[in-house]
Amino acid sequence: MLLALQVLCSLIGWLALYLLLLSLGRRGPEWTCRLVTLSHGVLIVLLTAYVAFVDGPWPFTHAGLPAGS
Repeated sequence: MLLALQVLCSLIGWLALYLLLLSLGRRGPEWTCRLVTLSHGVLIVLLTAYVAFVDGPWPFTHAGLPAGS
């Protein structure tokens, strides 16, 4: 149930961003969709970099589990 709520909130957030950009811009729906996709990609890359380099173990010294584990 919690996962469904998280997915619904995420969907509402991205849809709200799409509708906001669509109403503010002079471009069409396809251009707005590309902007939302770009912002989603940038957000994911930034979150991944944060988890990999700040929050988690250093990936160059703790690259994974030893072989055979």
